[in-house]
Amino acid sequence: MQNMALPNGAILSLAKTAQILGVSEATIRNWVKLKRLKTASAKPLMFDALEVKALHSSLEGGERLSSRRNKSRAVGNFVPVSYIDFASPNYSIICSLLDALSKSPVPDIPVIFYYAKELLSSRNVPQDLSKELLDGLGLDRDEYDLTDMDFLKDYPLAYTDSEDTLGMLYISLRNLRDKKSTGSYYTPYYVVDRLIGDLGDIKGKSVCDPGCGTGNFLLRLPGYIPIDNIHGCDIDPVAVAITRINLALKHLLRFPEELRTITKNITVKNFLTDTYRSSPIDIYVGNPPWGYSFSSKELITLRRNYETFKDRSRPESFVLFIERALESLTVPGKFSFVLPESLLESGLHSGIRSLLLKKGRVVSVSYLGDVFDNVQCPSIIFSAITSDGSTPCNDRVSVTVYEKKNSSLEVQKSFTASHDRLSSSSFQLLSDDEENAILKMIRSVPHFTLKNNADFALGIVTGNNKELLHSEPGKGLEPVIRGKDITPFRIAPPENYLAFTPRSFQQCAPSRYYKAKEKLFYRFIASRPILARDTTGLLSLNSANIIIPHVNGYSATYIMAMLNSDVIGYYYSHTFKSPKVLRSSLEELPIPLCSLLTVHEIEDLVHRIEEGNDAEEAEKKLASRVRECYGITNDLKWRF
Repeated sequence: MQNMALPNGAILSLAKTAQILGVSEATIRNWVKLKRLKTASAKPLMFDALEVKALHSSLEGGERLSSRRNKSRAVGNFVPVSYIDFASPNYSIICSLLDALSKSPVPDIPVIFYYAKELLSSRNVPQDLSKELLDGLGLDRDEYDLTDMDFLKDYPLAYTDSEDTLGMLYISLRNLRDKKSTGSYYTPYYVVDRLIGDLGDIKGKSVCDPGCGTGNFLLRLPGYIPIDNIHGCDIDPVAVAITRINLALKHLLRFPEELRTITKNITVKNFLTDTYRSSPIDIYVGNPPWGYSFSSKELITLRRNYETFKDRSRPESFVLFIERALESLTVPGKFSFVLPESLLESGLHSGIRSLLLKKGRVVSVSYLGDVFDNVQCPSIIFSAITSDGSTPCNDRVSVTVYEKKNSSLEVQKSFTASHDRLSSSSFQLLSDDEENAILKMIRSVPHFTLKNNADFALGIVTGNNKELLHSEPGKGLEPVIRGKDITPFRIAPPENYLAFTPRSFQQCAPSRYYKAKEKLFYRFIASRPILARDTTGLLSLNSANIIIPHVNGYSATYIMAMLNSDVIGYYYSHTFKSPKVLRSSLEELPIPLCSLLTVHEIEDLVHRIEEGNDAEEAEKKLASRVRECYGITNDLKWRF
């Protein structure tokens, strides 16, 4: 389907958290102050999806705030923003309709039936064909008196070419009834258009969406693709029925043989477990489910049939969709899917990257950013072709970085990269070839890394900040810092105090790490490493983590200088792409070997910065000295 369950690690905005919990943003802010809801980030306020889901379950299961929650669930919460164009007249009508239906006991399917029938009539689809299509919705007309639906005439929906109007209504109604408990999100129309536009000329090709939902991707295919070449499947029979109706509307269904083609090509199937292909497929498109929860029976079948699952305790649904696509496409064939950016680098997905390198060729990667409304879950459009080794393949990968601007994607950067830069460990392509040459130069200097050369420790998760954190010092309390208190080389005066009682905390590293004679703090939520040194035994919350280096001849001060440098900032931003600074990334960063004299010179400059002794001049000298250590010459300085 064109939706996804939130993958592990998804980060939600304040607005989306308020939507899911059905309360105001002010209430969410109050819950944060009262420590009823933990934050993933304080500025801006962001929340871990698992925490939000847990709180949602507790609210739905209890009496607390029930009446207030019901009153605050505004209709806007149930509309999949950006699924269709906001400028479409159908958008505002659906919002008004939902407002009426939120006070009405009318079930969803009769509403879908009514509008599907009206739209089919407006497109002059013959009645006998229309009846067969409507029968697919599974409405028992003896159970519902459709004459009671006359009020729907006050909310007329108009056919709009390539717009999934019925899908928008179906999704909104499901969200209305489910109170957003599913955590599902749907592909914005402009992302669909970007994916379809990047396919190029696909005349004569068969196209399939293996999780078609209500058919949004298939609807937005070029008009020159005949229905004979359009295929799709989904496990939701109502969604499949709507897809068939949508295609009948778009392609002006007139003859029984056309209906037979649609019915044969658009089916209720599980792409991963059912025998599906009746004819070869040239191209797969769509947004496979992310984070789908499989039944025990399904897991047995999947483990037997999928290489990427055999060594995993749990499978990731979108990974299995990629593997099935590779196995079932023609050669050469192509798939283009909307996927989480984690595919490119997460260690959990190294298996599918290896399979892609063995059985296919990556064609393009388009970075979309947080394109799903109010959800911090960076996404990509990922395209690859199948290859048997005999078919000539372009050795370049097309890379585009987009920025979301209202309801469109604007190109920020576009380049091609050599395919041999891809490996099973990473598919990230954040630099063009010229930039990559600089990265190689940085890596080429004699260096060491922190892997196996440092202790790492997480900050404290108290589990009850409201009770355990204090704004004033007191007996038995120790100062504790957050990530926001850390800037390069400096730690702001702590604003909170805490009694260090590890057994009462939800998460706590061994005390020796906090009490170390010297340690480095780094921000956990940041776009690059930001570190400061502590020699006072400060405690930290989980937004500020700890590094204690153990490298003979190289002090923590020297290492901090390198990791804070503009050179490493450049290297990091062109190598890693995550809102979190991860230990695995820090362990890969190259730290140059140098003479003892250079180490001491850099340490002296850092101490001047820490002490505020002509800090601005010291920072300039330090930046210049670090660049020299990495072999960065004057003609490259402009890049940093």
